[in-house]
Amino acid sequence: MTPSRFLHTLSVWMRAFRPPAQINLALPMLVGMAHGAACDTGWSDLPWLSAVGVSLLLQAMILFSNEASDAATDDPTTRTMISGGAGVGASGAVSPLALRRAALAAAGLGLVVCFMAGAGPLAGLWLAAAALVWAYDGRWRLSRHPLGSVCQAVGVGVVTPLLGAWLVAPSFWPSGHDVALGLCLGFAGHILTALPDEPADRNVGKMTLVVCLGQRAGLVLLLTGLAIAGILLFGAPQAAVCTADTSISWPYRVGALAGLGLLLGLAWRLRGRSGPGGLTLDVWVSGGIALALWIIWILY
Repeated sequence: MTPSRFLHTLSVWMRAFRPPAQINLALPMLVGMAHGAACDTGWSDLPWLSAVGVSLLLQAMILFSNEASDAATDDPTTRTMISGGAGVGASGAVSPLALRRAALAAAGLGLVVCFMAGAGPLAGLWLAAAALVWAYDGRWRLSRHPLGSVCQAVGVGVVTPLLGAWLVAPSFWPSGHDVALGLCLGFAGHILTALPDEPADRNVGKMTLVVCLGQRAGLVLLLTGLAIAGILLFGAPQAAVCTADTSISWPYRVGALAGLGLLLGLAWRLRGRSGPGGLTLDVWVSGGIALALWIIWILY
């Protein structure tokens, strides 16, 4: 293989990997690591190498599998910054078979890394993540069904944070409060990426939740999920583990909830208006809210 051919192949696979999508997994992983670590654990003491390896392999398993599953239906010309896939499967740049093999290789390597980093429990959790990917893209095809939103909510909001937590504390289990918060943010993330794809998904017969309900109702669900997540994060906090008091005082919580309400109202007012990157302004504002909530949860 010539150097130019190698670089071309590498660029195609990097497109399929979609590096910016790592933020969707890195933030939940950081939530788990931050909340699973002991109170006296510094950021420099966390197992960053293992966490990066697990997160990158999880991304490869998810995106290569999804790209293979959608190769026959994706439209390479309708991609946006956050949705539409990479288009390499649909364009024929990489065959679906090669993408599936790469996803399986990532799954196998991830299992090895998890076993080395956290033995059986972490490896079992990785298998749970792989099962969700199989349900989403495999025989059940939940990516084409309203239940795909549940699949992604569980994977991003519960399983991924647990992967991060079990890297530092194998016996850690989240509270019901944190499970609900993770599910809301994971569900909102699914709707956020499904909204721009609604016309293309409808044209190829995908019955995602947004396709079934329509874009207006989909935006209502997105904003509702973010609102509930904000209420759980600011309005219904748990007592801090490492101090005798909650970590954010109530005046700041009230101000944060008021600010969240204003931003959610702004997103609703901007619905349907074109913005940069092929996305509407309501999607941009909602994405910013989701990003902020994840970061605050990490630091909270």
